[in-house]
Amino acid sequence: MKKIVITGTIGSGKSYVSNILKTSYNLPVLDVDMVAKEVRNHQAKDTIIQHFGDEIVTNGEIDPKKLGAIVFQNDQKLKELESMIHPLVYEEMLEFFHIHEYYPLVIVEHPLVFELGWEKEFDEVWLVTCDPEIAIERLTNNRGYNREEATRILSKQEDNKIKETKVDRIIYNNHHAHLVDQLKNIMKEENIC
Repeated sequence: MKKIVITGTIGSGKSYVSNILKTSYNLPVLDVDMVAKEVRNHQAKDTIIQHFGDEIVTNGEIDPKKLGAIVFQNDQKLKELESMIHPLVYEEMLEFFHIHEYYPLVIVEHPLVFELGWEKEFDEVWLVTCDPEIAIERLTNNRGYNREEATRILSKQEDNKIKETKVDRIIYNNHHAHLVDQLKNIMKEENIC
């Protein structure tokens, strides 16, 4: 089993690439953001509410926008939240590897792989990147952020130009047709057809 992590900033198209690999090439994919949401809403829910207070709760559930307003404005608060979630996510990732050990390639989508030091768990790191203006446009058009929010969130993540020096492969996602061709070539190189 070859373990691949797909990384990149929010809005770069990591999920889009992961979805193509899952649906077109039948590869198992773990979305760390989805696992983190599950952990936030279940295993770590009570701890998070106790730590950040009832003001982050709407209708008995953690409100991601309210929590985000706190943690994306304060680096220390973000680190506190991550310390509650990331160890549990890490355990889920290791279980994913165990379950899929007989696949030739397994994919983990993880935007913060370098920031958390998890890159050592993978055989290769693939970076999905796009022009910053395209990422901002995707965040405003598809996720409902205003331009200021999108820019602030992107500023909290390590710049893709820095990540480019640390990765095994760069996938450019400015245009769909070019992306599909890149993925076809990569899968041929990996003997996955």
